[in-house]
Amino acid sequence: MRPEIEALIGRAESFGATFRVEGNKVKVSAPGPLPPNLMADLKARKAAVLSYLVLPDEFCATVTWAAWMAEHTPEEEASVIFDETPLRTVTLRLSEVGRYLSGVLGRSVRLANDANCFTLSEASDGAAAGADSVFGVIIGTGTGGGIILGGRLHDGANLIAGEWGHAPLPWPEDDERPGPLCYCGKAGCIEAFLSGPGLSRDFKAATGADLKAHEVAALAASGDHAAEACMARYERRLAKSLAMIICILDPEVIVLGGGVSNIDRLYKNVPALWGEFAFSDHLSTKLVKAKHGDSSGVRGAAWLWPLAKGC
Repeated sequence: MRPEIEALIGRAESFGATFRVEGNKVKVSAPGPLPPNLMADLKARKAAVLSYLVLPDEFCATVTWAAWMAEHTPEEEASVIFDETPLRTVTLRLSEVGRYLSGVLGRSVRLANDANCFTLSEASDGAAAGADSVFGVIIGTGTGGGIILGGRLHDGANLIAGEWGHAPLPWPEDDERPGPLCYCGKAGCIEAFLSGPGLSRDFKAATGADLKAHEVAALAASGDHAAEACMARYERRLAKSLAMIICILDPEVIVLGGGVSNIDRLYKNVPALWGEFAFSDHLSTKLVKAKHGDSSGVRGAAWLWPLAKGC
């Protein structure tokens, strides 16, 4: 099961949603409407396609569940594709999934989320190769992060190391309080400001125009004043958020990945701003673009396994 899909299920459950199998359907029940931003996030993930790990008696399979499209009703049903074998649906932690798959397959299994795999890839032989400490950032439909210390992936005691997207935006301006609602249920999360949809939302609030993040950046490059102002706000917010990471982790390199990382002006403008907020008179931290692009995550999954001698 994809870790980010498991997380979406967990977030929905945090609002009281429950899931059960009835014949060839999964029924979703909730005490009331789920937050619009959670619904929007599900839609952004290709019509809210989720995966559940299901455990029949003798084999493991993934069931695809096309869930919650547009209606905010307390109870909805969604068809699923089932093998005829009777199934029982369970919710497992990532570590439990690994142990189960290892037992089924009879071999070692290693699992990590997309941001951790991305960071491991870029620290191993990518844009941050050779750095002892790296903070990897994926900014796209969401905002995730991963940490490398001493050349090793740092998961943390609760397996949430690097999840900076759900910290509040630091040093907020008056007009940034309380901030937009995040799908996690809180307001003012870094992700709600810095994700691609967050940048688009800010531009629409200022102009009424509905553009994607890269379109706003292109419009700013053409000399549009409203788009330039939006990009300036975005860069300041990114600088504040990364300054917080620098104060806590003090990494040698910060690597950006995801769709928003393709906006080239960020690599000059953001480091010029973060010194205002970080607790140091001199900052040597480098902000760089991912070397391996969209392939970095899957490459990082391979890097979970050390190279054999002679390779």
